[in-house]
Amino acid sequence: MYDSTLPDTAEYARRYEHLIDIWGANLTTPAFITIRRADQVVKTFTPVLDNAQTNDDLGSTNQDVSAWNWTLAFRVIPARVKATQELVDEYEILDAAVGDAVGTDAVVRVRFYHAPKEGTVGDPRGAWEGLATVAIAPVDDGQTERWAVTLTGKGPATRLAGNPFVGRVPA
Repeated sequence: MYDSTLPDTAEYARRYEHLIDIWGANLTTPAFITIRRADQVVKTFTPVLDNAQTNDDLGSTNQDVSAWNWTLAFRVIPARVKATQELVDEYEILDAAVGDAVGTDAVVRVRFYHAPKEGTVGDPRGAWEGLATVAIAPVDDGQTERWAVTLTGKGPATRLAGNPFVGRVPA
């Protein structure tokens, strides 16, 4: 008989338990910076399938996974510098990769990872890094500027050897 009760040592995964960092090559000190105010993060891995069918399959489909396509979709509330109204670093990096950007200027480097509530550690196998193209669409929800962002993988995402999550600043 099926028992849906979780063990006492388990808890449900939460959608807010993911962070996305973007590479800031133009910063004074190049580094990954976290995209703040992101929500509704959805990471999708889709298999690239190759036909592996033989006579032994008796006409049934038989496909092998040869690679994985990936996307990250999320929403953000971008922030601007009060004095100049320029976007702060992480949003400027995203914005610079769309519109008139082509070639390598239209590609960002990101890492995305499991980042649970304070006091716990991130899943050591739940961290990835890759190159992506950027799509930004405005989301109308009143007076607050909000973007729907889609990062489409350019080549594979590489699983990181460890999770870069080191904790959250308490609210």
